[in-house]
Amino acid sequence: MIQTAILILSGLAFWLSTSAKPQRAGYVIGMLAQPLWIIETWQASQWGMLLLSLCFLAGYPRGALHSRSAQYCARPISPLRPNYSDCI
Repeated sequence: MIQTAILILSGLAFWLSTSAKPQRAGYVIGMLAQPLWIIETWQASQWGMLLLSLCFLAGYPRGALHSRSAQYCARPISPLRPNYSDCI
């Protein structure tokens, strides 16, 4: 049951957070999956995976904060024209 939840939540988090326009929900869902990863890796004594899960748990809030304030531009911004008026 826990592994099924890990599969669904982690897969959805990956899909949403790596899209062309990353969505904040992907990072939030990723944070929800991490306690399940921590439980499973602790029970299996997989200390390297546990450490990696803690790193992901620390990184997901950062992604959630930056995805909300990120600028997504339809075209590259020229160094000569640095305003973000074309960004959506």
